[in-house]
Amino acid sequence: MRILDQVIGHGKIIERLLKTVDQDRLPPSWLFVGAKNQGKKMVALGIAQAILCERSRAACGECGPCRRVANRQSEGLIVIEPEGATIKVETARQIVADLSLAVLGRGRVVVIDDAEKLGAQAGNALLKSVEEPPPRTHFILLTTSRDAVLGTLRSRSQVVRFGSLTDSECATLGREDADDEVCAKAREDFRTVFVSSAHPDFAPLRERVTSRETALLYLRLWLGMARDTWAGHETTVELSFSRLAMIAQKIVRAERDLQGHCDVGLTFENLINECCGDL
Repeated sequence: MRILDQVIGHGKIIERLLKTVDQDRLPPSWLFVGAKNQGKKMVALGIAQAILCERSRAACGECGPCRRVANRQSEGLIVIEPEGATIKVETARQIVADLSLAVLGRGRVVVIDDAEKLGAQAGNALLKSVEEPPPRTHFILLTTSRDAVLGTLRSRSQVVRFGSLTDSECATLGREDADDEVCAKAREDFRTVFVSSAHPDFAPLRERVTSRETALLYLRLWLGMARDTWAGHETTVELSFSRLAMIAQKIVRAERDLQGHCDVGLTFENLINECCGDL
């Protein structure tokens, strides 16, 4: 699988990044800045695929290195994610230790998600490696806020700013993994939860949304409906702009809670109670 083929939007950014890879002008570190759930991480993994691909500087998606990156099993890819509120200094030191090993294949890419969660100790542990990485080693830091990243890391990284997706792209993003039945049921539940004047019965929704994956998909679909309604593309829902803004804000917070491993049922119940309480 060629990862960049799965990305929604950001065509100009991808084109520019691939040109940099093709011309072998990669900076030691990139800092991808943009809102959550807009595709930064997928672009980072797609660029890693392009860097490590043994057939094409744009990634073929078929060779061994490309397949291993797609499956998160590549010896040339290190992905770091926060454990809770921070990226621990022990994790940063382990990265440094791993980078002392010989590079296999075309190179090595370190992707650090939520780079703003690198505290001073962890950031300082990585600083030397980011500033002067080992040969054929590249860092991609992801963040929602450039200013939230440690200044020492920020100043040594080339910033790439990701704009927000369009309403149609958001809708596509929300539906990419869902079949028509799931989409239809999510739309029905959106109306029941956010439009109905009565407090909805939570039990049927709990039966449909049992896994974290399904829950996150529901939230993306709901957020897409809220945005479409705001933009006038969704004409079957009638809600005020202030209520739509409140709903979107609470959906985003619920999604963040789920990504932080909160309980699925409790997260949805809290979302429904809060939104219905504001009727």
